[in-house]
Amino acid sequence: MPPSGTKLERPLFILTAIDEVEVGFDHYHNHFEVLVDLGETIQQALEFILDVLEERVVAVSWWSDTSLRGASCAKPGSQPEPVDHIHSYDRVRIRSWLGHFDQDIDN
Repeated sequence: MPPSGTKLERPLFILTAIDEVEVGFDHYHNHFEVLVDLGETIQQALEFILDVLEERVVAVSWWSDTSLRGASCAKPGSQPEPVDHIHSYDRVRIRSWLGHFDQDIDN
């Protein structure tokens, strides 16, 4: 459950499968694949979760009207650049776990 008063549309979630751990919040998610060591993969996922909860990472999503064009994560205060497959958008949505870095930027 996200903290009260935040503008997150989706809470923090953690999903597991045989060969990966998926972690996400708001409109972003990340896949941590088990390449060699399951323990190392779980450690990477836990470090990402801690970065989210301590607001060292923000979720960034690009929108055209009400259509999601893509999402990524970034460091708070950085200028988010859309990933290569995102071409047309009119708004950038930035959300952090506690809301300290939330922004909506019109393009």
